[in-house]
Amino acid sequence: MGQSADLPSAHAVSWLLRMNRLHGPDDELTTVRNFAVALSAHRGGTPVTPSRISRWETAQAAVGTADIVGYEQVLGISAGHLVTVADLVRRPASSPPAAPMCQVQELLERAIGGGYLHCTEWMKISAALTTPTHALMRRAEWQVLVNRLLVETSVARGWRYVPRFTALEHLGAHPEAARPIVESVDALLRDHYTQVLIDPVALLSRIPFTQASTVLYRHLTDPCGERVLHATLIGWGLRSASCRLSTDVRQRLADVAGAVLTDRTVSAATRSAAADLIAALRPLGGLTLAAPVRRQLDVEFRAMVATRSRVPEDTAGLVVGNLVNAVSSGLRVVHDEDPVLPHVLAAALFSSSVERKVNAGLLLAATPLKALVADALARTLGERTAMGTAVAEGMVDLLGVTGDHRHRGALETVLADPQTPDGVAARAAMSLGHLPGRTPSALWLSALDRCTASAVQRAVLYGAGMTADVDLLDIVAAAPERDSSVREGARWWRREELRDQVSMQLGEISRP
Repeated sequence: MGQSADLPSAHAVSWLLRMNRLHGPDDELTTVRNFAVALSAHRGGTPVTPSRISRWETAQAAVGTADIVGYEQVLGISAGHLVTVADLVRRPASSPPAAPMCQVQELLERAIGGGYLHCTEWMKISAALTTPTHALMRRAEWQVLVNRLLVETSVARGWRYVPRFTALEHLGAHPEAARPIVESVDALLRDHYTQVLIDPVALLSRIPFTQASTVLYRHLTDPCGERVLHATLIGWGLRSASCRLSTDVRQRLADVAGAVLTDRTVSAATRSAAADLIAALRPLGGLTLAAPVRRQLDVEFRAMVATRSRVPEDTAGLVVGNLVNAVSSGLRVVHDEDPVLPHVLAAALFSSSVERKVNAGLLLAATPLKALVADALARTLGERTAMGTAVAEGMVDLLGVTGDHRHRGALETVLADPQTPDGVAARAAMSLGHLPGRTPSALWLSALDRCTASAVQRAVLYGAGMTADVDLLDIVAAAPERDSSVREGARWWRREELRDQVSMQLGEISRP
């Protein structure tokens, strides 16, 4: 199986568990026998045999949610982290056990009243509200609940984003919740100054009602700007993977994507998203593509369409091989050769599928290997060796998922370098928004002054907004010399509900 091939979900989950046991902080638990004893004690004496653990960790037997919780507790991992990531890669996600109605009511009161909710508590709410005996909610309460969860999801960091998005996805399958979700996302897409688009569009792509398809198609064919066009192309790629589309619908989507693909006035990123949508639709058959579209696919996007990778396979193999060697050299103990890590790294760095790329990054970040990967990425970026734009973009993206406050300097250097391509600079700014710590306001302002590309300017506002740099946002919002879209973008991040949620999320990552 080549590095570009999909990794079966069972193998991804088994690798997640094995890496956390082998490379966790307790060397005593690296042996299957000792871990079996510890896990049995956690289960109140119910025996877990070493052979059973071996079968879980080699994908020869399915592992249940309760067993993954056991891994979290025995290894001292944040509650819900491994379960969340395991559910992510083996979709559809499992629902948590039904909570008592008194607990559900208390959670709903906090959700609607603005109280703090841990990310995993949203899953309990969604499970309770989508059962036949769910708590009754007025439409106004649905709207408050949905709007709050949309905002939280948009500014959530790392794995804590996943339970919130999954809760919205579960609610979207409920007719009473689907309507306010679709209406809220529709309003976001019609707002020229909305700063976060991919998450709401990805959610819309998951809702199994005609209203969601109608809104998604309308914004694809009549977007309020290229950013919405780019987002909805990605959204339809996701929807084509999760919903059965008729031949007529697929042909109409291919026609729209083909027109974008051959339009040289559109950015390379949006044309690439159009090519990826066609690549997702083509295997289903029955498509007729115009000759110019076929030529463009065969010439400019041939490798990406064939491999679903943004870089050639030999380049990907070289980059991934160097990272694997760096990780291996940093391990305290090297166990057997790891055939899964190259697949995870290749997908996290270079997959043209947004979903696959994000899932692989979060899978990697849920293991003790993430620090070694982040160190290697920061070191490579710091060496400023010649690398293609797509390679640099992949590295910067993954550093934003696996890094910590120690790696901000590497990303700030990339952002501050006047030779950095706009696409790489934009991704560096966004990745800075995902890491703990703060970037000096002067560096943000310098990037705004130097980089006139709208994508970079929006990314700088994203980085500042996600790290609650209110002083910088206030300065930009009040600067008459700046473009109105930049000023309005800064004001968007200063909205009260966003400001409060960003502060709450920053507090959440400091909790266990």
